[in-house]
Amino acid sequence: MTPVEVGHRHQNHPLRTGDAEILGPEIANLVEMDVDRGYFPEEFPESVLAQVAGGLAIITGVLFRVGALCVAIVMLGAIFMVHLPHGFDVSKGGFEYALTLFLIAIAFLFTGPGAYSLNPSLPEPLRKL
Repeated sequence: MTPVEVGHRHQNHPLRTGDAEILGPEIANLVEMDVDRGYFPEEFPESVLAQVAGGLAIITGVLFRVGALCVAIVMLGAIFMVHLPHGFDVSKGGFEYALTLFLIAIAFLFTGPGAYSLNPSLPEPLRKL
């Protein structure tokens, strides 16, 4: 997965709840699945903010490592608070996919932003974040 794919997934997931009525039945079904699994975005505004800001940071490369850390923390919460009781299998609501995203976020922490990010346009002290 590229940083853009991971970032997009973290921007889309928490925001789709509010758009369920606008975007149609497919999104409404996804939201219903989230609620069935115990995910209520309105109860965790910090999680929504961390996912959206982290996703945007990963997509642009601005504060890339901070965004990756936000995503990693949110995925740990998703694993332990939502998916763990359902087992490993993602088709049964398990933690397989959340674990994958967590491990990708940890890899991003070590690798940093790529050559095609907005990171070089930042002031020198912010480039390492």
